[in-house]
Amino acid sequence: METEIAANKAIIRRLFDEALNQRHLELLDELFSADFVDHSTPQQRPGPEGVKDFFVEVHLHFPDIKVTIEDMIAEGNRVVVRTLWHSTARNAVGTSHDEARSSSASAQDSKPFIADSLSEASASAALAAWNSKPLNGSLIQIFHLENGRIVEEWNEGSGLGEA
Repeated sequence: METEIAANKAIIRRLFDEALNQRHLELLDELFSADFVDHSTPQQRPGPEGVKDFFVEVHLHFPDIKVTIEDMIAEGNRVVVRTLWHSTARNAVGTSHDEARSSSASAQDSKPFIADSLSEASASAALAAWNSKPLNGSLIQIFHLENGRIVEEWNEGSGLGEA
């Protein structure tokens, strides 16, 4: 049993250290079962493909994301971690004024983008300041593993910028 617990903890460490932080998304096929379910994100596709989609989205919006495991507790086939997520803000589409404006307009039913009243230089400076704002979040995640693969997950906590 101790060997299984140690192996399960190693899988979760690899998930955060290698797959998420180092962006080795190919590992997700090895770490997750084909029928993996994230119970906290019902809209996510099942299996490793849904996790890949999520990681790609995280890296798109938070290119400097760093997740650290602060606590890890394991019992039987469950591993619980408390993780801290650190990044800097980035607008939803890119860093240019036009891209941010386009994203804002579609997301807010064509309400004016805040930078519309600014010159292009001022808008770029405002976006650069926003894009460098530090963001932090904390999650407690429960992973259920079977046969060396993650089959289920539940999580509670705050997203980046909500903590």
